[in-house]
Amino acid sequence: MGGSERSVPVLLPFLEDPLTMFPSRVIIPSTRYIMEVVRDLRAPWRGEVLDAGAGCGSFALTVAALGPYTVYAVEPDPEHSAALSANVSANRDVLLGDVLPLECSIEDFRRPVDEVLTDPPWGLRSGISRTPDLEFVLSFLDACVDVLRPKTGRLVTRCPPEFIDDIVDHMSERGYLLDRVKRRHKAAVLVLRSEDHRDYYDDRESAVAAAGGQVLVAWEGGELDPEADRYSLVTPYESGWHVWEVPNTGRIREFLRGFLKGG
Repeated sequence: MGGSERSVPVLLPFLEDPLTMFPSRVIIPSTRYIMEVVRDLRAPWRGEVLDAGAGCGSFALTVAALGPYTVYAVEPDPEHSAALSANVSANRDVLLGDVLPLECSIEDFRRPVDEVLTDPPWGLRSGISRTPDLEFVLSFLDACVDVLRPKTGRLVTRCPPEFIDDIVDHMSERGYLLDRVKRRHKAAVLVLRSEDHRDYYDDRESAVAAAGGQVLVAWEGGELDPEADRYSLVTPYESGWHVWEVPNTGRIREFLRGFLKGG
């Protein structure tokens, strides 16, 4: 772990106790940023998720703490990979899903998954250029899209703001539509989904009619029925209305409350 043995507590809103995280060279993101990215996760319950460029595992562990996902945490850097493995071991009793650390590059990963969460390396982190390198980022995202299942494929990625239009145009050629852009001063988060995704609908009425549990429309408020067998989170995106079916668990209830309070 690069000589560092000091852990950092990461308190997530759906956990009673914090995760115990050992950092590597990269500072662990704030809880707010981790949750901002992971809230865009819409993988099928018990689905398979790829954290591409996982670092010490902040995103991967958060996903596996939410539910029974299988999270493939791909990280080629030995120091980051060592911290990742240590964090999986330290939080094993908290995780509901499996985090599988893989010390390899994204190009070497071949297993189909439902969603990809990634903060691609660019600039100094890419090892290629001191400034953001568009071709490197596009190549990295192509490798991510290559392993996505068409019927459930979604990609949540961080990128330099100046790359947004180029990434959206490039991904449209790969059959991926823009869902959402969250702009920040130094970086943006993009959500893209397969044009063949099975859980998207053209309008609100169709999405609500397809829901199998208590309907919760993101950002519209409402109350969670504690007796519901499951919940259906209906989210309006630029490319359509998405329905995310999840069971009624304590962690899910706390997670969903964030969608009912505001955007």
